[in-house]
Amino acid sequence: MADRSFNYVRRKLARHLIAVVCVGATIYFLPYLIPVYAIFGLLDISRHERIDYVTFKRYFWGNGFPTLLLAPFNLLIDLISKRNHYVFRMQDLPEDYQAEITHAITNLKDRREELIDAIDQRLADNRRGMLFLKWYDKKMDQSVFEFDQDYRYIKTVAVSVFNKHQQTKLHFGPLRLTYRVLYNLTPVDSDQVYIQVGQKKHFWKDDPLFIFDDTLIHKSANLTDNVRYCLFMDIVRPSRFPAILEFLLHRVNFVMQGIKTVFYKNWAVIR
Repeated sequence: MADRSFNYVRRKLARHLIAVVCVGATIYFLPYLIPVYAIFGLLDISRHERIDYVTFKRYFWGNGFPTLLLAPFNLLIDLISKRNHYVFRMQDLPEDYQAEITHAITNLKDRREELIDAIDQRLADNRRGMLFLKWYDKKMDQSVFEFDQDYRYIKTVAVSVFNKHQQTKLHFGPLRLTYRVLYNLTPVDSDQVYIQVGQKKHFWKDDPLFIFDDTLIHKSANLTDNVRYCLFMDIVRPSRFPAILEFLLHRVNFVMQGIKTVFYKNWAVIR
C-alpha cells in the first residue's frame, strides 16, 4: 500500500513538473503562442455541454494538455468532417460504417469465451488491461489471439479489461481523426458499471454498444465484483473529404505506434 501511494505521488509530481517545464519553455521561447492557444483551447473546450472547474483544469493543466496542443489541428478536422454528434447512435453513422461495426462485433462476440480465457491467463492482479489486436491498421502480436480481419473504417481493435472495483480518472483523448466504439462483452445488471462522457452516464446494462468522440472529457468505471470486458475500436471519422483523413491517419500511424505506451501507461498491455 505504501509503495502504491509513493508511486501515485511520484507520478503526480512528474506530471506537474512536465507541465511546468512545457509552459515555462513556451513562455520563454514562444510567448506569441500563448494567446493563440488560449483562443483555440477555449474554442475546443466550448464543445462540452457543461464546462466546470474540473473540466477546465484538466484540459488546460492536466491530462488534457496533449488535446490542447492538438486543438488547432482538431478544429481543422472538424471543418472537413461530417456532423459530430459527440455521442452517437448506430444509425447516426453511414450504412457502410454500420455494416463494418456490426460485422466486427458479431465476429468477436462469437469468440468471446476464447478471448476472455486468453486475457484472464495474463491479467493476473493488474487493475486494467488491454489486448491489442490491431493498432492504427497494424496487426499486433497474434500469439495471444489470432485476428486476421481487414476493415476499411475500423483502425484499432482491442479488448479493454477492468478488474473488480476499478475506474479511470476523467481524461481526454488527444486526436479527433477517429471516434471510439465500445461494446460490452459481459454486461451485468448494475448501475455501478458505466462510462461517463461529460454529464452523460451510459450504463452497460441498458445497451452494450456505445459510440462517442473520445476527445471529450470522459471516464469509465467498474465498481462491481465482476470483471468488465469491452470490445474497443477506433473508426475513422466520416468526412466530406475521406481521402484527406485516410492520408492523415497513415501519416500519424508511425507516431501513434511509438507513443502508445504513453497513453496506456496505467494499463497492462496483454501479450
